Amino acid sequence: MLDWFTGIVGYDGSRLRVGRWVELSADGEIRREWERAVPVEGSYRSTLLVGRVGPTEDMRRAAPLLGLRCPPMSVWVSGNPTKWLQGHNVYGPSVTQLAPTIHDVIRSLPEPMRPGDADDPRGAAFHRARVDVAVSIALGSDALVHEWLGAAEHGTRSRHGRAQRSGSTVYWGQHSRRWSMKAYCKFCELKDHPPAESFDELRLFAEGLLRLELTLRTPELKPRGTLEDEIVFEYWEKVVIGVIDQEPRSMGERIASYDLPTGAKVTLDAWLHGSPQLRGSLPDRTWYHYRRLILEKVGVDISLAPAKETPSIKRAGFDVAFLRSRWVKEVPTHLQPTLFKPTRRQDRKYSARP
Repeated sequence: MLDWFTGIVGYDGSRLRVGRWVELSADGEIRREWERAVPVEGSYRSTLLVGRVGPTEDMRRAAPLLGLRCPPMSVWVSGNPTKWLQGHNVYGPSVTQLAPTIHDVIRSLPEPMRPGDADDPRGAAFHRARVDVAVSIALGSDALVHEWLGAAEHGTRSRHGRAQRSGSTVYWGQHSRRWSMKAYCKFCELKDHPPAESFDELRLFAEGLLRLELTLRTPELKPRGTLEDEIVFEYWEKVVIGVIDQEPRSMGERIASYDLPTGAKVTLDAWLHGSPQLRGSLPDRTWYHYRRLILEKVGVDISLAPAKETPSIKRAGFDVAFLRSRWVKEVPTHLQPTLFKPTRRQDRKYSARP
């Protein structure tokens, strides 16, 4: 799915009410000023940055050859188009539909940030500065997702070096100017940033999902035409250089490997073995502290019974075949109403909002 877009789109940005940066001298005189993009909030409380810039030289050359619009002052936009159009990014439009999706984003902008030619059915020239592509992998439980993330943190590499971890997210090439990738527990992210609508249905769908997100920037995007969702696996093959220990481990070894203080490890071990006095044996402050740490690092909730929360934990695979076989491609029928479908070209004179 398409998860982020930053770039220039060939709509007329001359009338947009953007912000301005002003530099003052010590005497209070304006030394220079320049425009800046402004945050625009949509109907789902999602925010995009919108500004205006001149088109790139490539846009100017391509426009007359392909019959595309390319005004001298075009629209610059940055943000998550999927969240903007449907209110969540548990799933969303394929990256193969990038152009019609961004066209729908432009047409759905509120006044006074909506270009005057937003309803023009003709195509617009594009410049892609950043595109994020995401896939969801069904591992069966959030505990397995966290185990996978822990193993990936210590056992994988890319040409950028070792994987880095921040909170419960693992990064490869986080600050690269060409491409980077990250992995995290989608269920945990959804709980931290709940959508305004359909939370319960989306939560059930997100349980046990590992999210892989690939970020491509201009040097990687320039030689490529239409992107496909499978590009995530192409770049994943560049990530898995380190050697992964696929041997099963005992429960004690797994607990020892978690990044937890000793007291939290002892608490987790007692919970896994069904200790009936666990809750009352700890001060309330310590109990809630350990519960939060264990939920973040391991993905299990020790306030629930182990039989309900913990599946058979085993080492998940890292190879492309394993991930592809568990790639969640389809949205269930009952969730289709929460999936935004980009407007067809012949229908673009109408509003793109659902």
